[in-house]
Amino acid sequence: MTERRHHPTTALFWPILVLLLACGAVYFNALSNGFVYDDKAQIVENQWIRDIKYVPKIFISNVWSFYAKPANYYRPLMHIFYMVNYHLFGLAAWGFHLVNVLLHSGVTVLVFLIVSRLLKAHRLEASSSSYFLSAFIATMLFALHPIHTEAVSWVAGLPELSFTLFFLLSLYHFIIFREGFRGHYVYSLIAFVLATFCKETALTLPVILVIYDYAYKKNVMKKFASLNIYFPYLAVSGLYLAIRYYALGGFAPEKHHTELSTYQSIINIFPLFAQYLGKLLLPINLNAYHVFHPISSLLSPSGLLSLAIAVVFAVFVFIASKKGGPVLVGLSLLIVPLIPAFYIPGLGENAFAERYLYLPSVGFVLLVGLSISGGALSTPKKAMMLTVVFIAVAGLYSAGTVRRNTIWMDGIRLWADTMKKSPDGSVPHLNFGNSLRVQGRIDEAIKEYEISIYIKPSSKAYDGLGSAYLAKGLADEAVKYYQVSLEYDPYNEKTYNNLAIAYEELGLIDNAIKHFRLALELRSDFAEAHNNLGLALRIKGWTDQAMAEYEAAIALNPELADAHYNLGLIYLEKRLIEKAIAQLEVAYKLNPADTDFRNGLAKAYEMRGLSH
Repeated sequence: MTERRHHPTTALFWPILVLLLACGAVYFNALSNGFVYDDKAQIVENQWIRDIKYVPKIFISNVWSFYAKPANYYRPLMHIFYMVNYHLFGLAAWGFHLVNVLLHSGVTVLVFLIVSRLLKAHRLEASSSSYFLSAFIATMLFALHPIHTEAVSWVAGLPELSFTLFFLLSLYHFIIFREGFRGHYVYSLIAFVLATFCKETALTLPVILVIYDYAYKKNVMKKFASLNIYFPYLAVSGLYLAIRYYALGGFAPEKHHTELSTYQSIINIFPLFAQYLGKLLLPINLNAYHVFHPISSLLSPSGLLSLAIAVVFAVFVFIASKKGGPVLVGLSLLIVPLIPAFYIPGLGENAFAERYLYLPSVGFVLLVGLSISGGALSTPKKAMMLTVVFIAVAGLYSAGTVRRNTIWMDGIRLWADTMKKSPDGSVPHLNFGNSLRVQGRIDEAIKEYEISIYIKPSSKAYDGLGSAYLAKGLADEAVKYYQVSLEYDPYNEKTYNNLAIAYEELGLIDNAIKHFRLALELRSDFAEAHNNLGLALRIKGWTDQAMAEYEAAIALNPELADAHYNLGLIYLEKRLIEKAIAQLEVAYKLNPADTDFRNGLAKAYEMRGLSH
């Protein structure tokens, strides 16, 4: 049989253009947002994204290895995306946000292509305008849905966007392949490989492919030979799992929520599922940090309600499995990608996260599109009613998304909003305290740290408290809290660095040097600690050792202005004027507002003039 060629129709141009404009319109204000939450660590302090020499290490390490931290996540393409962003935009936050918006736009286009194709295949007798319009309405709801703001407006939501893009790209090419265009099979497989390296949830794709084949009566399961179609996807999954195991030292080595028994971890899947459905259907009171309140029995009111919801959903899936078609695919896309989010021991402290609904919402809008194509456009009156409802929902979604984007603008807004909605969460108070401290609102920050510790003592909260007291000039108090912080986490290199700074403030230089070196033992690429150790060594009069530390800091982070400045001063002392000017010019260019940098450079120019 001769392979047929796939010719995209020009009819796709206008709906796709409108969808892209809609994405840009509702997320335009997100471009003015800064770096918040994990962004500072994953981007601003991430040495890996600054140099391609780290690429091999990226592919054999967990996602937080650049911070010398264990993690359950292996997502190397996250760092590659950030590396490309960094080389395009530097540390300009708007560039990173722009990439997220572009990724969301790409996903939206794929949703339209997939939904229209599935609806067309299911209702061949319907007019092309019918399924196109249904797919367009459904996809517009996806583009505007407020539940996506966490994934799109937060830079660190990139893994969700990127994996979904490649996941849907793989599914789209598989659908075209099943329609007779054999060359698309390879494209599907390549996209699947990329999806797995973006986020582990991509491993659910083979399940979706089998369900699609079953739903559209491809009858592939009747022939053993046809299983060869799935084998490469399984091989890719096996290879990914092997690399992941090597990189993490296990499939999910970090265990959380250890206070829950296996039974409790299982029964809490039901309220989590009900919560996800609720947010998808009614995206209000969106929150960056949902405090996890586990149930201890399914016989509790919330347990019984969530169980009933799960049973009803299961009945729908069972009925859909008999009928097949897009209903089954839609329900599967809604639930299957959520399955990894139900493994509570592998999740962080907040077991529920809104960004996990990004891909499942595709299943939701597919079901919406199916309901529309099933008769909502059959008469002028119904079409008019649908138009009114669509305009109202789209308007509410748009307003909700635009408004929610502003909450992600900076740490103060984000964590003030989060505390309001999760007052019993220790993390929101901790992060709000950090944001206040950065703004110099030290007494307010101390209050937030103390509340966080009252709710749940943690290393980070005590470390923040120590930094707040150090900012107040109370170095002895700072030492006390840093030491408590290390009791909770004796492997936190940042706390050792902070404790060393406090010792230096107290004039205990030997103690400071010792603790800077302890920080570097834990994380050898800690540029700030190298610079700080250089300062302490210089106080001791060990100039050559200090120079070596400054040079190490610059090699690790060429944008660390303080290290350039400090090295420049030593060159001035050694009368190496040209070398001093070179370093001081870099420091000044990196931070022209710093008067010390400007004065140091002026002094170097003056010394060069005198030497001539």
